[in-house]
Amino acid sequence: MPPERQAVRALVVNRFDRVLLFRADLPDRGPIWYTPGGGVEPGESDAAAIVRELEEETRLVVDPATLAPPVWTPRLHFRVARC
Repeated sequence: MPPERQAVRALVVNRFDRVLLFRADLPDRGPIWYTPGGGVEPGESDAAAIVRELEEETRLVVDPATLAPPVWTPRLHFRVARC
């Protein structure tokens, strides 16, 4: 079984109720749309991870105190192909 990895995702909504999504074109599946986010580093809180990921992926600097509480906390298992 592959190792487990904790990850976070953010719903970034602007004042016009538009949601920020990224698009990736996968060779075997076609286009997919996804929200910013990524893996949680060892010892890092979910809030710290999403603040870091938002800055890395979008250059948005977010104060952790302004984050809304989680809206969904699933536990998913899936395989990711390595390139």
